[in-house]
Amino acid sequence: MLAADEGFRAVIVVVLGANTVGAVIEIGEYVASLGLASVRVGGYANNMQDLTANLLGALVAGWWAMSTGRRSHAS
Repeated sequence: MLAADEGFRAVIVVVLGANTVGAVIEIGEYVASLGLASVRVGGYANNMQDLTANLLGALVAGWWAMSTGRRSHAS
């Protein structure tokens, strides 16, 4: 396999993994807000801000993982 292909796979794994964890947390916030009246987690805007931040952070982490992998393969 090509090293670039491995780097791309690393990005996919990091992005999907981070977004899965973020979505599970958002589901937990939703369930908590249904069951407990005192829980205030925000509405749709808060949900989208959290998921967008998760995606951007995952893309940066994926880029970092890919660039770090390229450097270690080159040396």
